[in-house]
Amino acid sequence: MPANDAIKKQVDDAVAANSPATLMAVRGLARFNNVPTWLVYMVVITIVASWIPLAWAVREKFTRSPLPRVHLLQGMDNQAKFKAQSQNVFFENDMATRPPVPGTVKRGNLDDDRMLVSGFEMRDGEVIWADSIPVEVTPELMAKGKELWARYCYLCHGYDGYGNGPIHVRAAANTNKNPLWVQPSSIHDAVRMSREDGHLYNTINIGIRNMAGYGHAIPDPVDRWAIVAYMRALQTSQNAPAELWPEDTSDIPVQPTLVSGRAMVIVVDAEEADTEAEADTPADEAQQD
Repeated sequence: MPANDAIKKQVDDAVAANSPATLMAVRGLARFNNVPTWLVYMVVITIVASWIPLAWAVREKFTRSPLPRVHLLQGMDNQAKFKAQSQNVFFENDMATRPPVPGTVKRGNLDDDRMLVSGFEMRDGEVIWADSIPVEVTPELMAKGKELWARYCYLCHGYDGYGNGPIHVRAAANTNKNPLWVQPSSIHDAVRMSREDGHLYNTINIGIRNMAGYGHAIPDPVDRWAIVAYMRALQTSQNAPAELWPEDTSDIPVQPTLVSGRAMVIVVDAEEADTEAEADTPADEAQQD
């Protein structure tokens, strides 16, 4: 039986039953029977197609993408500007970064001593490094430099400055995971030994190559120079000429390394310490005991 004939038979049966609710349903079936089939298909397809944008929005909500999000309201997100150290052909030297306007007052501290704050100054377009530490080197300054070295520097360069800190030791032990790892520089090599104090200070301040700067973590320039002073002390300890060696070092006190004002204490197991002490004792002294 064709579909239209089946609907017509249902309509006739419902009319014969003479029920109001049934008559309302019959009228709906009759109207639906008069709708063209292609229009029904179009309505179904439209409803299903309306789910696609919703599914796409849900997918974008929970999916990470390296591309930036679509900005319907640009505001100042993509404004025309020149970034620092970029090229700008508008100026004669093709540099976008411009020097301060003469008479400009710095916001914050007045850094009028460039050697103290930056470790160098510009003279006729040439960098002139500070060839000495521009602050008084006192025992307190050296102690501060030792503490800051233990806090920020030893992790890569080690306590002795040879570049064998714990970070390097761990990275070198996992060369498969760190194939591009480069050992931190030793401050005792010829390159670091020959550099001016201002060059070392500038490295601490803004970094060099793979090393990040610590100027943000050590805001006081005097504290940065304290690290330079301690670095020079480490270099001298490994390369001191014979005339600087003391005749008797037994009465020289050994100051502990301070971190945040507290002494670093290395705890050694008592049994291991006794074993090491016995191993270091000469055989003839052991026999006498």
